[in-house]
Amino acid sequence: MARFEHRSFIFGDPLDWDDLKVFLAVASGGSLAAAGRRLNVSQATIWRRIRALEDALKVTLFERKPTGYVLTPVGSTLLEAVDGVQRTIDSASGRLADAPDTLA
Repeated sequence: MARFEHRSFIFGDPLDWDDLKVFLAVASGGSLAAAGRRLNVSQATIWRRIRALEDALKVTLFERKPTGYVLTPVGSTLLEAVDGVQRTIDSASGRLADAPDTLA
């Protein structure tokens, strides 16, 4: 995964886009195993990335339940924001791919 860091002015800690992609995978799959399969990484790696994100933001993003991971209210708020960013990136990528100045 390509690494991109953005300094957050709200929290003061760098946010790693890869951690946010892991967050999206856990939120959509509902478990570390599902996220690991989707991203082709181990459950341990998924767990570490979620912990790093929670530590950086100083919040709990998921409730850990026997049936899987469920978003907390603050996790739902982050999901809305990150999902919007991902849609914007996907849209920009699509527009750039269709641009006449693309590399062949």
